[in-house]
Amino acid sequence: MDNGKVIDTALKLIDEVGAQAPRAAEGRSWREAVTVGAEAFYDTLRKHPNALPLLVARVPVGPNGLVNRERVIGLLLGLGFPVDLAARAFTAIGHFVVGFAIQQHGPGAARPEDQPELLDGLERARQACGDQ
Repeated sequence: MDNGKVIDTALKLIDEVGAQAPRAAEGRSWREAVTVGAEAFYDTLRKHPNALPLLVARVPVGPNGLVNRERVIGLLLGLGFPVDLAARAFTAIGHFVVGFAIQQHGPGAARPEDQPELLDGLERARQACGDQ
């Protein structure tokens, strides 16, 4: 398979994962709506950890990605955000959710069984810093 077909397939996969995120409820404040949407997006990404590296490398521009972008930006505009701030807010929230999801569930993320070792390492670091 050539690189172009691999990229096309990856972009379609990203778009399908984005389509699975539930829609933010109408009739909420912007903070509530953004929180509901971000949590739904995170939950979708958590269920599809193998898609996370694709989202780091590519912006979803398929039909579902565009619909989600327009929906969220439209929601922010409808709640009084200026156009430039609505676009920046959409990007910032998306990057935050993807970044947090990849940190928690992406390749190389700590597994629950790794927690005791991680806590031991943090305790040793704390002691080395003299409890500061």
